[in-house]
Amino acid sequence: MKRRRNEDSSRPLTALHLAAMDTIGEAVGGMYRYAVDLIGGLARFAADMDFLVVGSGLQPPAALAELFENDAEHWRYQQFVPSVRRPGGYYVDHLRFNWMLLRERVDLLHALDRFVPLAAPCPVVATVHDQIVEFLIGLEEWRQSRPYRIYRWATKTQAKFIITPNECIAADVQKYWRVDSSKIAVVHLGVSDFWVAEPAEISSAIVKQLTASKPRFFVLSPYCLWPRKNGTAVVEALANLRDRFSGIKLVMFGKAEEPSESEKFHRRVRELRMED
Repeated sequence: MKRRRNEDSSRPLTALHLAAMDTIGEAVGGMYRYAVDLIGGLARFAADMDFLVVGSGLQPPAALAELFENDAEHWRYQQFVPSVRRPGGYYVDHLRFNWMLLRERVDLLHALDRFVPLAAPCPVVATVHDQIVEFLIGLEEWRQSRPYRIYRWATKTQAKFIITPNECIAADVQKYWRVDSSKIAVVHLGVSDFWVAEPAEISSAIVKQLTASKPRFFVLSPYCLWPRKNGTAVVEALANLRDRFSGIKLVMFGKAEEPSESEKFHRRVRELRMED
């Protein structure tokens, strides 16, 4: 799959670093899905550019395999395995990654996850998916770790631009990292039916349910039941609005990180008498 850049190519080369998100798994990794959807969009609309996708796997993610097979002229894949088990491996990785960027003559790096190389030999754009490490109780050790502090400093000082998926995270980046708003762009994540086994059937079921109940207002929320996302707060908020907005309907869909979280959520729904 590895192939050096065409010496005669005058097209700019952008590297997209998946970091470790390609090992998370197609079914559960939200950032992985973001990366695959982003790459799919670039493949459709950026025909005048070349791309180098960098991941930790020997082969590109299965969801992208066809792209590299069908458009080898514009798309290449390069494996980069982090040196996590070696003493000082994290620091060596910055040197190794920068050497790869130089060797491949990369014009722009888009860091899609929590790794921004120090002193990169090309401009860097970084996507920051959240700021939970900065304020969530229980993550103090991670927050104070040297790799995270280096990542935070590198993103603040080395990245020319920071992309966030919503205004809330953009505000957190300004608050916790003291990054000027002019350096931040909000790009809302899209919803792709690629990740739904039977999108037509599921969409039809949701529409049928809403049509049958004929709600005056409804809230549709894709929501993974992870403790840090506090999904019960959405249900509790809706319970407080029932008297003001009669007939309001909440439709939530997503996965539970663990069975106990799902049980806790449904128990709270029953307590609030929100089953309907």
